[in-house]
Parts: sequence; structure tokens; C-alpha cells
Amino acid sequence: MKIEIKKIESDENSLMDGMLDVFAEAFDDSESYSSKRPTPQYMAKLLKSESFVGLVAVQEGQVIGALVTCHG
Repeated sequence: MKIEIKKIESDENSLMDGMLDVFAEAFDDSESYSSKRPTPQYMAKLLKSESFVGLVAVQEGQVIGALVTCHG
């Protein structure tokens, strides 16, 4: 099965949600990553900034891995 690595763009809230789901499971912290989601507007602003990059691994339309970097 093919795995695709994608940079999350500002109009891809579903990928950002998938990334947060992966983090919730990986860090066993659904309280932080699932129940307190940022608004779509905030996520779009974050993804448009030059200081944030989110990468996801997608397999059959589902996010299965993620990596984030932030710099100021």
C-alpha cells in the first residue's frame, strides 16, 4: 500500500485534524489533541505562516503519521 507524504496546506483542515488525531493517540492525550481543537480559521492562519510546517503520512486517505516544526 502506497504511503504519500504531504505538506499540509492552509485549506486542508481535514489533514490537520488527522494530524491531531495521530498526536492524540501517539501521546495518549486526547484531552489536549482531540477535545480542544483550534478553529478552522486559526488552523488556516497557522498553516499560512512561514514559521509552521506540518507534514503528514497518508495511506488510503487516512493520516497515519505526522511531523510538525515551528520556529520563530
